[in-house]
Amino acid sequence: MDIGDTLTYTATLENGDPLPSWVSINGSTGEISGTPTGGDVGSISIAVTASDGESSVSDVFSISVNADADPDETITGTNQEDTITTGSGDDWIDGKKGDDTIDAGDGDNTVYGDKGDDDITTGSGDDYIDGEKDDDTIDSIGDIDTVDAGAGDDTITIDYGVSGGSGSGSGSGSGSGSGVEATSVCSMEATEKMPSFFTTVEAVADLR
Repeated sequence: MDIGDTLTYTATLENGDPLPSWVSINGSTGEISGTPTGGDVGSISIAVTASDGESSVSDVFSISVNADADPDETITGTNQEDTITTGSGDDWIDGKKGDDTIDAGDGDNTVYGDKGDDDITTGSGDDYIDGEKDDDTIDSIGDIDTVDAGAGDDTITIDYGVSGGSGSGSGSGSGSGSGVEATSVCSMEATEKMPSFFTTVEAVADLR
């Protein structure tokens, strides 16, 4: 090849197979372009060849396609029985009226049950959960969660890490641990006190 030669570019996968359908090469400029989808997550190795018609030179490089993080979502339910599921973003959810099923997933979520007998679940992250009115079931699996039971006969399940010692409380709440995860189940009216091993302000628990 000499300076000023007109070059033609081609590309294949490193093993000689054709490129995936989402990626292509401009034969005149050598520019690689494409828009992958969720099914294309991973890495591919591409061999690019430049030729002047008499001689050629090739090089190999890799393209990595990463999965997009779940976006933060803001969802307002209807006055019917809604099923709301979100991913790992920091989500804001208001179930509105109706007996809703809400799975907020991971992330630092804010969830309001509103009226109705709601079933609310959160994953890892620092969540704020307000059951508000009626008889709710709240399953909190988080790091530092704040749970406001609200009015009604609510059932709250809290998964928390225990690094030693033990705790117990009145009613149906209890906790113990020796460096393992423990689960406490508290069933209470909104006016009742949480078990003594929680920090409480009326029916609001700041779980640490």
